[in-house]
Amino acid sequence: MPVPTETFRSITKLNAVFALSAVALLGSVLWLVVDDYNREFRHWQRDSRQWQIALTHDRKLQASSQDTVDRIEWLRRQQEAIRSELSRGEMQENIQALQERKAELTATRDKLSLPTATLKGQIVPFQQQIQEAKLATPPDETRIAELVSQLRDVSDSYRQNNEEMVGLENNIDEIQSELDTMASQLTLRTNQLNAVTRQLNSLEEQ
Repeated sequence: MPVPTETFRSITKLNAVFALSAVALLGSVLWLVVDDYNREFRHWQRDSRQWQIALTHDRKLQASSQDTVDRIEWLRRQQEAIRSELSRGEMQENIQALQERKAELTATRDKLSLPTATLKGQIVPFQQQIQEAKLATPPDETRIAELVSQLRDVSDSYRQNNEEMVGLENNIDEIQSELDTMASQLTLRTNQLNAVTRQLNSLEEQ
């Protein structure tokens, strides 16, 4: 009696499924690598490394006295440009304005928190009272209608407050993200100023 060679599943289809799965897995891994490489803080790191590379390269140009003089002048201009940018205080003013706006939104959210929680706590008791009125013999239709109306008002108020709080939370998160970005930019420019100042002092001492 011949041995059957047929399988429960088609080997060709299984091979195709495994091949597609492998391609999808490879694609997801590549996407994760690219996404991690392009994260925002890595741009700041690369900018900082470029500054360090430039400063290191500049040390090699000090063999010629004229190159050193030119380098000192260039560093002074860079130092003055960064100081002028920081002294204008535009970034600090923007940060302060965002902080004040965040504080206002946070205060508004906190004021809504307790009333919203109170309204939420009233919904279940109203529902229980409506159920009890329906189970009464005979059912008190007038009382039921009154309770349903009150429940509707409470539910509408709770829904409105909750939606407003969600909107406030989203705005606060957006402002915090902007604050983090601006603070990082300010720190980066300050570090660049310090690096330029150190390099300038090193050249002038020689």
